[in-house]
Amino acid sequence: MEPLNTKIDIRKDIRWAFSYFLIVVLLGIFLRSEGFLDYPFSFHYRYIVHTHSHLALLGFVYGLLSAILVRTYLPNTTKVLKEYRRIFYLTQFSVLGMLFSFPFQGYGVVSISFSSLFVICSYWFARFFLKNAIHTSSCSYKFIKMGIFYLILSSIGIWSMPIAIAKFGKFSEVYMCAIAFFLHFQYNGWMLSSLMGLFTQKLSWEDKYPILSKRIFITFQAGIIGSLFISWVGYFSYPSYYIVGGLSVLLWLIAVGAIAIAYLKKKSATFLQSVFIGLFLLKIVMMFTGAFPILTPLLFKNTDLLIAYLHFNFLGIVTVGLVLFLEEVYRPNQWYIYVFLVTFVLTEILIAYRGFSFWFQYPIFIGFQKVLAATTVLFLLPAVGWLIGSFKTKQH
Repeated sequence: MEPLNTKIDIRKDIRWAFSYFLIVVLLGIFLRSEGFLDYPFSFHYRYIVHTHSHLALLGFVYGLLSAILVRTYLPNTTKVLKEYRRIFYLTQFSVLGMLFSFPFQGYGVVSISFSSLFVICSYWFARFFLKNAIHTSSCSYKFIKMGIFYLILSSIGIWSMPIAIAKFGKFSEVYMCAIAFFLHFQYNGWMLSSLMGLFTQKLSWEDKYPILSKRIFITFQAGIIGSLFISWVGYFSYPSYYIVGGLSVLLWLIAVGAIAIAYLKKKSATFLQSVFIGLFLLKIVMMFTGAFPILTPLLFKNTDLLIAYLHFNFLGIVTVGLVLFLEEVYRPNQWYIYVFLVTFVLTEILIAYRGFSFWFQYPIFIGFQKVLAATTVLFLLPAVGWLIGSFKTKQH
């Protein structure tokens, strides 16, 4: 294989990913303004939601995370680069297909075809990555390898959906559990295990604590797998689900807590690293509330709290992690990061405020939806800034 530069050039990948992020933000603003603005065209609200979520999950997050992993763990050779670019362009074709089909038909023949093509591309990427990865003996790589495993595992939820619809009906408990399976192993598995692998690599602590790092890795993965049951208790309230799910979340908290302690012992801690590990710990604490049966109907039947939790994962931990691990290639303007974080916190507070109103029976203030939409508009500043900045990035 002919060696090229030290690292694979992912500037093109970054531009595509941030382009998707900008579209995701624009769709989010559109959805939140729908209640008080009259648009001169008709549209199906749920179809736009599907477009928004698929583009965020499969366009922005998947595109950027896979690019970071490729740059970090794959050798920059002609053969590797050619195959990666084939996977990349076919994946973009599938994402663009979803972007231009979901708004018009929701889950229809065309959109499902492009979604299926994306899943096949993810299989190709997984095989390609695992076959060509270097530095595979490190504990940090084991986190990444498990992340790839969860990426493939999550697709079982996708393929199970038509079976669940045929046997139990759409929106049945089994159907919803299939969706929960997919989402759980996407963001708790593929995304968070991979991001934690990148984080532990930055810590460079496994040589100092080899036995501890292996134990933390096992505990971390056990927490991910077992906490799936927390995602299912909203549909099947079996006592065993609460017990296994609750204990698994505690294991996960112990593992991430140990990593946080190792991080705090470092003298080179940064603001964004601290935000990342802090949000990770808070996310697990929030997840643990699902282990209490008395809270199940209050949490799982409350759309606003569910949206706040999902956004906390994607806009909070995952996006912060992606920006953090891009630093070697592209270091965004610090002020854009501050605006993003402030906007993230404000929108989370507003969504949770409306969600908790159903618990505590307090009235929503007049003009709430306009305030929420106006606050969401602030995401445009980092979205546009990051995209423009990505075109000024030089190869490292």
